[in-house]
Amino acid sequence: MKQSTRTIIAATATLLVQVLVVSADARAQSATPAPATAVQAKQFVGTWEGKFASGHGSDSPMMLVIEPDGDAKVKVKQMAMQMAEGQMQDFPVSKPVLTSSDLTWTIEAMGAQCEVTAILQQGVLKGSTVCGHGQMQFSLTRKEVAKH
Repeated sequence: MKQSTRTIIAATATLLVQVLVVSADARAQSATPAPATAVQAKQFVGTWEGKFASGHGSDSPMMLVIEPDGDAKVKVKQMAMQMAEGQMQDFPVSKPVLTSSDLTWTIEAMGAQCEVTAILQQGVLKGSTVCGHGQMQFSLTRKEVAKH
């Protein structure tokens, strides 16, 4: 093989690698949702009530309290679900992250870290909680605030 042919092949291979790296970087950046705006954050704030379903029986009550935490951030103050014993049980909440597409946080349940994801669709907060191999779905509506 001539030197010029080897040089062309090497240059082509180098260019191909650079294109693949740039494409992978672009895909990784586009997969990250944009941060939430103050308007989006305000839409999540409130007391939400509804039901969750684990797939192991009937739907059970659930409550979620979300408060503002700065201009475009929120904190999940409380997450409570009615368990088999019939009592509402609070779950410790951590790591809330609000983006332009969803709200995620972590809870601890039965000694395991569980990931919760919620989206707001036409005034209904819908989501899922994933704990290891188990998963449950929820659907909540904002509780009306009594006007004095």
